[in-house]
Amino acid sequence: MDIILETKDLTKTYKAGNNHINAVDHTSICVERGDFVTIVGKSGSGKSTLLHLIGGLDYPTSGEVWIDNECITNMNEEDLSAFRRRKIGFIFQAFNLVPSLNVWENIILPIGLDDRKPDMVYLKEIIELLGLGEKLNNLPNTLSGGQQQRVAIVRSILDSTKIILCDEPTASLDRKNTEIFMKALVDITQKRNVAVMIVTHDENVVKYGTAKYYMEDGKIRKYE
Repeated sequence: MDIILETKDLTKTYKAGNNHINAVDHTSICVERGDFVTIVGKSGSGKSTLLHLIGGLDYPTSGEVWIDNECITNMNEEDLSAFRRRKIGFIFQAFNLVPSLNVWENIILPIGLDDRKPDMVYLKEIIELLGLGEKLNNLPNTLSGGQQQRVAIVRSILDSTKIILCDEPTASLDRKNTEIFMKALVDITQKRNVAVMIVTHDENVVKYGTAKYYMEDGKIRKYE
């Protein structure tokens, strides 16, 4: 097995008055290279909190997160930021494109922050596969929602990316653009053999998963 992600007894507890609420409750999960994991659950189920813990955007109360054989739980902020830029891709509901930068500048932004040079051959291949070749000079506000999410895919899957984490990536898209986005994400990640984890409330997204889970009250179980 080529394990890319492993969480070990991961827990995130919040205090609400005199009560303690486990937003993520002792969750252990393994993701291998090339897995396409979907996690469905209602608002407040803990799925976004889980994704943020895995992505190093928040710290757990207890437990560990291992990505590409490195434990990120106890990394300092500087090391964690560098690790995220190199190993983890993020796609969010709100696209998170910089409005003053064109498509190409948005794509290479994480590479520049890491003081690296882009792999032009690799990026050109991904850009063409996603049909963005003629949009590189466009600003985000001239693109459709579906096109903006495809830009987010390219930005998330750099040459060193091991796993892509997606938080409700289709929530702002209609049914047609959801299908286009999901098929593009599956296609590109299969070609690159990159692991993907998507949290969503949309049952239509779940079908794309090679491993499917349901989350409720901070607990995760196999989707049936």
